[in-house]
Amino acid sequence: MSTGDNAACKADGSSRLEDLQIAWAILASRFTTDLTSEERTQFTGGTASESGTDLQKVLALYDYVATKYNTRLQSEDCAAYNFMSRSITPATNSINPINKVNNTVAIVVVVTISLVSVSALGAYFLLRKKKEER
Repeated sequence: MSTGDNAACKADGSSRLEDLQIAWAILASRFTTDLTSEERTQFTGGTASESGTDLQKVLALYDYVATKYNTRLQSEDCAAYNFMSRSITPATNSINPINKVNNTVAIVVVVTISLVSVSALGAYFLLRKKKEER
């Protein structure tokens, strides 16, 4: 499981879910059968960091994929998307900052439209009331 061009998990976001499910099932199988309980504990309790040790980088990728795809990673061969039973906390720099900007812009637009609508509605009723008083 890497993020290269030929990997199941592509860094550009063009990953096929079926390929990820197969890779995830293989990882889950190897995690439970090939590692000792001490080695599994290193993974389940380790800290994720995209710029840390190799283990921390692996955990950052695991946390990111498990968070992004969650239960869609489950398949006939892999019943749990979080097979390491980690308290997943994705690395903060894996969050797309453009989405934060888009969300802020969307909120501002919705608030502005709401205020303009309420003001226009209020002005309409005020003018209507003045017209009726004449």
